[in-house]
Amino acid sequence: MSLGYGELRGRGSYVICPPSIHPTGKEYVWLSEPRGPLPPVPLLLLRRVAGQGAGRGDHQATEFVPYGERHPYLVDFAVRLVSGGLLDQRLIAWHLRSECWRVCEWEPAPRPREFEDIAAWATRSRIAQRERRINGR
Repeated sequence: MSLGYGELRGRGSYVICPPSIHPTGKEYVWLSEPRGPLPPVPLLLLRRVAGQGAGRGDHQATEFVPYGERHPYLVDFAVRLVSGGLLDQRLIAWHLRSECWRVCEWEPAPRPREFEDIAAWATRSRIAQRERRINGR
């Protein structure tokens, strides 16, 4: 996808479209194929959202996630882990703690069991249930 083209989405959402491959190995197909190229994203909007929702989990440690955004950030991170097939609650909690140390402000400190609670929620989510069905676990 070239610069200036892309999708705009909310936190925690994703878009699947051709030629994405379903976990069963089948390729997604268009129900109504677009005619011609998609219009470019307006430059003003691109500047405003640059780097957000990239889905790569590569937050730069030069700017820490502020306390007020820490919980949503960690929930999103847990969802990405589960979506990637990681379903072990203790391992998810460990990754959450590591990610929080790496990119989040620590004042005030995380509440007791914050990482474990998010991991428990993530492993009970519909996303985790879907991953278990797909992977036969």
